Amino acid sequence: MRENKTALSVAHQLAPVLVLMLSGLLPLNTLSAEELSGTTAWVNQVELSMPVGGVIAQVKAAVGQKIKQGQVLLILDQRPFAYRIQGLQAKVDKLKELDEEMQAELKRAKELYQQTLLSDHELELAKIDALSADADYRLARSALSSAQLNREYSSLRAPFDALVLQRHAEKGQVVSSQLIPPVLFVLASSQKMKVLAELDGREILHIKRGQTVKVLLGEDIFQGHISALGLEPATETGSYFVEVEFKTSGKLIRAGQKAKLLL
Repeated sequence: MRENKTALSVAHQLAPVLVLMLSGLLPLNTLSAEELSGTTAWVNQVELSMPVGGVIAQVKAAVGQKIKQGQVLLILDQRPFAYRIQGLQAKVDKLKELDEEMQAELKRAKELYQQTLLSDHELELAKIDALSADADYRLARSALSSAQLNREYSSLRAPFDALVLQRHAEKGQVVSSQLIPPVLFVLASSQKMKVLAELDGREILHIKRGQTVKVLLGEDIFQGHISALGLEPATETGSYFVEVEFKTSGKLIRAGQKAKLLL
């Protein structure tokens, strides 16, 4: 009887604590969930190069800066691209007139042929001239479009919302697109991070990809999910890697920070 009273007393004492935990007023790590230590790492880390060459005219981003998708990171000297486009535009205009003239000549040749005033051979020559003029015009338009695309590529832009991790670009630097283009910026997502941890072969059997996980960083708690599970031992001890991805909610988190996972 005395033991039952003691158990009821403990239950009454724990009830308010559980309510506070569920309401978010107490840290979730006070619960007896399985806790796993890990380290933060970047998500979507990419090295940016340029598909065109030139001289860097402006650098618009610095290490540690937050940038938006589409934001310009650097611009090459625009003059060579502008001169190339001007020359090709002039060629397109010239070949357009020639193409229109050859098409008109072909139309007249067909009319004369219908009146039996032109031989089969002469009609075929008119067709060949018209086809040749049209092909030259189309090729010139294609070259112009390619030059315009290269001008777009001469401005390096962020592919997504990101943090600048490294910058290897300075004003006046010559960029070559031949062979292996140099890495100019290294970026990583500014919206998401991941935690890398390890589990032994028995523990990893009880979790699955996509499973919800709490991520503890200091006093901050983030909602994450298991984004990857190792299929082969990551260390000599036989541990398997676990990767948990989470949204940073606008907070600046650095790679290499210690974190805890509540599975």
